[in-house]
Amino acid sequence: MSLNVILPLERIRQYDHRKALPMVRQQISAAAGAEVAHLLHRTLHEHPPVTSRPTARTVNGNTRRLGNYLLSLGYITPTHLVVALAEQRQRLTNGATWLLGDLLIQQGILPPPVLTTVLLVQSMDRLLDPDHNSPLLLGEYLIQNNMISPAQLAPALQLQTWLRQRGMRVQLGELLIQQGILEEQTLLTILAEQHYTRSNRRGLTEVLH
Repeated sequence: MSLNVILPLERIRQYDHRKALPMVRQQISAAAGAEVAHLLHRTLHEHPPVTSRPTARTVNGNTRRLGNYLLSLGYITPTHLVVALAEQRQRLTNGATWLLGDLLIQQGILPPPVLTTVLLVQSMDRLLDPDHNSPLLLGEYLIQNNMISPAQLAPALQLQTWLRQRGMRVQLGELLIQQGILEEQTLLTILAEQHYTRSNRRGLTEVLH
């Protein structure tokens, strides 16, 4: 499978933001929520948690961090998390950036399907949070605007993880295009709007400070 989809920033800038897709938060469909709930139920059945006594804990003061979800579901223990975070910091010191989920997979602690499911649960929580103001991730934007379903997003997320484990970093949008789920022009339009929105936010921040 070819993964040579090139989306340079210059091509993104050529799109008129006024013609881009709306970035207004819409109500998440009940079907999307039901899909994620079903996926979580299936994952818990097929990949039982490592502990029957999950840990309710806030990681670095943020309940929405991946580590907190994994602790709450019982897929990792506090010791697993401490060791993985220490390894993550060590690798960063050596110039290598590793995501927490990828490290836990490499260490044999977390099955890849579990990571995919928990990432989707995390995304749904972000979308349903009325106080969440951070820019949407691509997958979240697509789900929110009913452009793809969580069930369509899940295989792309898992493939992206599989590729990262083998040293290949491929953008999610490229994988969705390769899988025929998303048109390249649609992706460019979304990225153009995100680039415009983030630039405006950055400019506003500079004015306020």
